Amino acid sequence: MFKDSSIKVREAISWVTFQICTHHADVMVCTPEQTTMFVTVLMQSLSDKPKVSVYLCQAIEKLGESLAPHTADQ
Repeated sequence: MFKDSSIKVREAISWVTFQICTHHADVMVCTPEQTTMFVTVLMQSLSDKPKVSVYLCQAIEKLGESLAPHTADQ
């Protein structure tokens, strides 16, 4: 859906992706392969229109926050 011809579809999937990364980021990074595929799709879509790319930037931020260590020894 990130390559759909309709900007509204791309905006919607970007927003949904941001929401998933905000509330359930662990679902998006279950395996290293899935993480690589997901991040690759996000990175490829960053050059889209601003309404799409801003949601994807926020999704990447939330994904990074969820993967960060919670304690100093992690």
